[in-house]
Amino acid sequence: MADLRLIDGSGTEISYILQKAETRTFRSTLPTSIINRGIDPGRFEQIVCDVGKRVQVSNQVVLYTQTTNFVRKTDVGGSADGKNWIIIRSNAYIFDQRYQGRELHNLVVSYPDSTYRYLKIMVWFDGGAVRSVTLRRMPRLLIFSGSPGERHRLFFGNAEGEPRNYDLG
Repeated sequence: MADLRLIDGSGTEISYILQKAETRTFRSTLPTSIINRGIDPGRFEQIVCDVGKRVQVSNQVVLYTQTTNFVRKTDVGGSADGKNWIIIRSNAYIFDQRYQGRELHNLVVSYPDSTYRYLKIMVWFDGGAVRSVTLRRMPRLLIFSGSPGERHRLFFGNAEGEPRNYDLG
């Protein structure tokens, strides 16, 4: 886009400033309670959490287990009422691998920003059990960013401004 002009209803050009939105990151931990846990033998272990009545955005859970040397598929479901569930993240993997003195592990499951009050974390057994999975904490990472061609703020009506060309690509 070589030139962008704003024209009012009478055909007069309006001065404006196009400002790129800055990326901002917020980190916090949500208070969460486990309200249910269970095992469907041979299939999965699940934890149901209550994020609270107040609408809050969440986007990841950190799990904890004493089990070692495993790789397990994990799904996260969300519900507004604790009865009707929708999968908000499927086929995420948690793991703990130890080999020749090296330890690799990931017990964090990320999912799209969600305001569901209830979350259900399902850890699939896939032929082996991960014993005693629990929720360690529910951190959240909120990122607000501006991208070329997308999220920009447009300020107009500035009599002191002059028309400008902006390269957004």
